[in-house]
Amino acid sequence: MAKKFRYTARDASGRGTTGFLKAADEADALATLRNQGLNVMELNSVATSSVFGVGKVKEAEIMVFTRQFATMISSGIPVFECLSILQISTSDKNFAKVLGNITERVKSGGDLSDAMKEYPNAFSKIYVNMIAAGEASGQLEEILLRLADFIERSEKLKREIKSAMIYPVISLALVLGITWALLVFIVPKFRDIFDQVEMALPLPTVVVLGVSDLLRGY
Repeated sequence: MAKKFRYTARDASGRGTTGFLKAADEADALATLRNQGLNVMELNSVATSSVFGVGKVKEAEIMVFTRQFATMISSGIPVFECLSILQISTSDKNFAKVLGNITERVKSGGDLSDAMKEYPNAFSKIYVNMIAAGEASGQLEEILLRLADFIERSEKLKREIKSAMIYPVISLALVLGITWALLVFIVPKFRDIFDQVEMALPLPTVVVLGVSDLLRGY
């Protein structure tokens, strides 16, 4: 059975990188990394639960994290220290676990965007790509502020849509409830009257009576 390993290595240009891979054992993992042209500095087996199987993180939590992250970066605090502080301050244990793993990867020389990419339930592809652009251009603070604004507007739009849908949903429920009550309790009383009159009924009336019988029978 394949195991999961966390590695820290340097490529041919000397750039540090950190990541995860699956391999049969440590020797197989080393061979795979060397075939990729990487000089392995550190290789550790990791438990599945430490990296994978992370639950969905709420958008509101990501929004607060992004805004605070941008503020700390603008104050000159190193990225991994910002992540450590935010990990402690978050009340979401699931998100704290994610931030803990990301902090370790960044501290060991990995890129922030590469670390975030491992947690799609927390950071979307757009988010990760924006962070990668911020790292490449040296404008991480500005990118974080834009992301925070984007997430905030997105959350506001979702709330407005939900609020706008409340009245139609309630109205529809009332209409269906009233219609059901009419068909089950009121229409059957008219059937008794029609049966006494002994006359041919119009098709719409027959259909309504049939629906009423169907609802009452099932």
